[in-house]
Amino acid sequence: MPAKFITTKKTVPFGPEMKELYCATLVKNREVDLHEIAEALSESSTLNPVDCYGVMVGMAAQIAKHLQEGNVVNIEFLGTFRIRAKSTAVESPELVTEKTIGKPSVNFRPSVLMKQRISKTQFVPKK
Repeated sequence: MPAKFITTKKTVPFGPEMKELYCATLVKNREVDLHEIAEALSESSTLNPVDCYGVMVGMAAQIAKHLQEGNVVNIEFLGTFRIRAKSTAVESPELVTEKTIGKPSVNFRPSVLMKQRISKTQFVPKK
């Protein structure tokens, strides 16, 4: 199924003037949850949906554990997860502490295979 888009108007600086331009904006179709993915995986494997779900929940917990330990998690066909956090700059090395580190977040970089699969996406206007 192709991804849908709508046309949106943007007003952007164009030299000393503002110019109206149009671009495509992707439209969210629907949200797919873990249960639906587990169900689909079970249909193409020998595992039942509950086992698929359990493995994915366990995988998410393991990814979080390794990220908290400062590890980079590379899931070959999916991509790479890294933990990151902003830091406040201070005037001397002695002032750098855990309190100068902001809230951690997760950075995800898709694998080459994932990028190749996504590159085949087709787009159609939303009706």
